[in-house]
Amino acid sequence: MPKNSIKLTDLLGPAREIDVKVEQAFSDLKDSFALSLLLPKENNELALCRLMNKLLEKDGEGVFVTFNKTSNDLEKVFLEQELDLKRVHFVDAVTLMIDGNKSKNGETEYIESPSELVEVSMAAEKALKKLSAKKKFIVIDSITTLLVYNSDISVEKFSHALAQKILDWNVKGIFLMTDSTSKKIVDTIAQFCDKTERI
Repeated sequence: MPKNSIKLTDLLGPAREIDVKVEQAFSDLKDSFALSLLLPKENNELALCRLMNKLLEKDGEGVFVTFNKTSNDLEKVFLEQELDLKRVHFVDAVTLMIDGNKSKNGETEYIESPSELVEVSMAAEKALKKLSAKKKFIVIDSITTLLVYNSDISVEKFSHALAQKILDWNVKGIFLMTDSTSKKIVDTIAQFCDKTERI
């Protein structure tokens, strides 16, 4: 490509550019899959919202497991983007560790800390069983943060077990990482997923 050529993405705004990348990430995947996504530090919240918008389309419903932000903070971000939170159930492993103040939202399962991986897995399964939609998903946000609180081997075992359960549950499973996550970890998680993409 000539140096002065303009890429299509240069002509698009950040949201549209992210939408294109999300569509590419989801292409060639079946109704049930495990997908690892590397999100940029820049425009991270926007990328997360555009991903959620894709998952919620056509009456999608799912579980969002957060090790990054409190469910209250995520709700604010998602509501600003007009996402339908009635179809999102949170498993929150942050709030109790920070200040212990729970939301009044009855659709949130609270975990004591990001180190309680068995409890996280059980809470995610419990939340998924409550869903009635045909198109279900689970988002893990994020593997990068999880590594701060757990050993590499613990995170590997958790991710492997969860990827297996995703197939059993017949849902879309998304493992999120920042694009600065080490190649070793990215490659390890990729072993358990159908596809790995950079947004």
